[in-house]
Amino acid sequence: DNPNQHYRVLYMHDGQNVFDESTSFAGEWEVDESLNDLFLDGDKGCIVVAIDNGADLRINEYSPWYNATYQAGGEGEAYVDFIVETLKPYIDSNFRTLPDRQHTGIMGSSLGGLISHYAMVEHPEVFGKVGVFSPAYWFNPEIYDHTAQNPIAEDTRLYLLAGQQEGNGSVVNDVNQMESVLLQSGFPSDNIEVKIDADGEHREWYWAREFPAAYLWLFEDVSVGIEEPEEEEDLTVFPNPADSLLNIRNCTAFRKPSYRLSNSDGKLLMKGKLRDCYIDVSGLPAGVYMLQICSGRKPVIEETIIIE
Repeated sequence: DNPNQHYRVLYMHDGQNVFDESTSFAGEWEVDESLNDLFLDGDKGCIVVAIDNGADLRINEYSPWYNATYQAGGEGEAYVDFIVETLKPYIDSNFRTLPDRQHTGIMGSSLGGLISHYAMVEHPEVFGKVGVFSPAYWFNPEIYDHTAQNPIAEDTRLYLLAGQQEGNGSVVNDVNQMESVLLQSGFPSDNIEVKIDADGEHREWYWAREFPAAYLWLFEDVSVGIEEPEEEEDLTVFPNPADSLLNIRNCTAFRKPSYRLSNSDGKLLMKGKLRDCYIDVSGLPAGVYMLQICSGRKPVIEETIIIE
């Protein structure tokens, strides 16, 4: 609706697991549902670029250094270069983004956390917001010295997450060690958020649960205050008269928007959820109809509609 609106961008690894359980290999993060809920609470939105992994190539893609014990890894630098040199320029050219580092984040879990941390160190000019969930620092312990030897931009915001149920507490120990490395290298403590959970496991349900808090903290300094939507003033139905589609402008600003369409005698003809902010009325005969739109169970608008 607003061609002047531009959005921050969050790049996420293991893209198969970000939005949809049907494409996942271990469950989903529910990122789309979480961002929808946050939007209804006043968040200004974010473009999430979910990058799928290469299945059997995942370990190689997400680890910067070769691990001789596992005989895998070492393509992480090329993968991060692909994001910085190919993918991000494409996204910035084809979508209305805020391309600067303060509005650009990267996030992942396990090896995806490792490669997100590496991207922060290697490209501080690109990524200003970094979410590192349950990082597999153990796979490439070189990451500790690499971090100490390459100062990170002080205004970077880093969110570190670990659960006590991961690796018998070893992931928590790794996160605490990395925090110490960062602080000793002069990175400001105010820009690190460390979250440790007693029930945290190395699983998607845990990362899905913790995503909203991490997202809000990372972009806190570039977010706007939460405001209640002016629902009755913002919602618009057009065109009227209509022939095939009724468009509902700003329906996503409502909580669980739905509609009911009745004829002039009050008989209910159509009802459903407004997932895409339009209603297909091409199958209805010409005439006068009554449209009711609800937010949750609360009616927010009733309007007479003419179908030609």
